[in-house]
Amino acid sequence: MRICSSRSGSSSSSRISSSSEFLVIAAAAVAEVALAVVEVVVVVVVIIIIIIIIIIIIIIIIIIIKVVVVVVVVVVVVVVEVVVVVVVVVVGVEVVVVVVIVVVVVVVVVVVVVVVVVVVVVVVVVVVVVVVVVVQVVVAAEAAKAAAAAAAEATAAAAK
Repeated sequence: MRICSSRSGSSSSSRISSSSEFLVIAAAAVAEVALAVVEVVVVVVVIIIIIIIIIIIIIIIIIIIKVVVVVVVVVVVVVVEVVVVVVVVVVGVEVVVVVVIVVVVVVVVVVVVVVVVVVVVVVVVVVVVVVVVVVQVVVAAEAAKAAAAAAAEATAAAAK
């Protein structure tokens, strides 16, 4: 390229320099966009992992609720049978009805309270996780948008 006259040589050299700058700026822009894409992919993977963890937690809680209900029912049945036998032997039949009603009401209240507490805990955990995931997605989307805007600006500036 230097074979031409000095004027044309300097013009050619200037062209190569601006072309190299453009390539460097374009490469930087591509790197920014790639980084933004990687961030979005990481956020999506984290979201998927969080959803899987939530599903596992919900399944475990459902199993725990079932076990608690079964245990409570078995204990209530055994206690009611023992109380009925003792009360019938000691006091009489009329008191048995009152005792059975009281025991059943207490057991139902305990089971309902346990289930409500577990459901509230699950709902709170799910809401917190959803809020965290939404915030991460919004932040990643903003980062990707900013990177794309910076890349477009750098490319436009290099083209001038």
